[in-house]
Amino acid sequence: MLKWHSSWRELIEHFYDGRIFHLYLASRRVSLLYGRWNIVRWLEKRTTTQIAAMASGASTPSAYRRGIVRFMSRYMNWNVPEAANYAVKD
Repeated sequence: MLKWHSSWRELIEHFYDGRIFHLYLASRRVSLLYGRWNIVRWLEKRTTTQIAAMASGASTPSAYRRGIVRFMSRYMNWNVPEAANYAVKD
């Protein structure tokens, strides 16, 4: 139960600090620039699938899915505004 709550908290933090939106914009940008390559389209679809599966509750505590989202949010940030610009603020 603690792992489940910790996983949800991590996903929610990605949403509130803007990393989810930042990742979405970055993956869309890469897909538009390099979309003709199958690996880029696959990568964007895979990331979207991971986030959706976690948000639905189907695989929120999955270490693999959480790792994919962390990795992508850390390294998929080319030429897009900082994540803080998308953060939910009071």
